[in-house]
Amino acid sequence: MDAEARRLAGLGAVNTGPFTPEEFDHYAVGMSDPEGNQFDIN
Repeated sequence: MDAEARRLAGLGAVNTGPFTPEEFDHYAVGMSDPEGNQFDIN
């Protein structure tokens, strides 16, 4: 997942950081695209 976050960052996305265990019951990384739309990868 971290490799995918780096790949997306190379394409212009911004890594906004991992979600904490209180937010999700699984590991996820927050991202935003170049237009500011937020998404997560997990």
